Amino acid sequence: MKFLKSLTKFSISLFLFLALISCQSEKVETKPTLTQNKEPISATKATNIPLPKSGTIKLPSGESLRVRLAITMEEQTQGLSGIQDNQFENDEAMLFFYKDDADRLFWMPDTYFNLDIFFLEKDLTVVGIDRDVPFHPGRNTPPRIATTKVHYCRHVLELKSSSPLAKKIKPGDKLSWTSSPTLWEIEANIH
Repeated sequence: MKFLKSLTKFSISLFLFLALISCQSEKVETKPTLTQNKEPISATKATNIPLPKSGTIKLPSGESLRVRLAITMEEQTQGLSGIQDNQFENDEAMLFFYKDDADRLFWMPDTYFNLDIFFLEKDLTVVGIDRDVPFHPGRNTPPRIATTKVHYCRHVLELKSSSPLAKKIKPGDKLSWTSSPTLWEIEANIH
């Protein structure tokens, strides 16, 4: 009889436990991510956005740069290599987009115009500049291919040294990404 009472109590407890589990709704927790303007968006909204190939950056002067994005390893390895002077305008730039801060050093293989190279924090504040980095139209031919100094940063922006817009960017300037998706949404979608 004692065994039967214990079995009945166990059965009732198991029934209540299973009933409690089945009655709970399937709630999925998502952590909010931030947009450029620091407004919360759901994690589901920030997923499966196609990575853009270009965008726009506004300078503190109010002028804008048309930006080519280098997000993948292949795009970053290619950079501006092989682009002729007449294929890259003075209001164009290339943004090398990374997910992490690191020491970065850039070099100029197979390039055809000098570059001003800007090292940026995550929020696009300029933390370093190497100006007039010499072009080098090859990879293995002398002279040695020029490199930048090492800068600890998140992203890197390249503009023609001859660009009047490049000359307006100074250390400490905060640039603004004005395109959609935001930089945070791009970062959330890099796999």
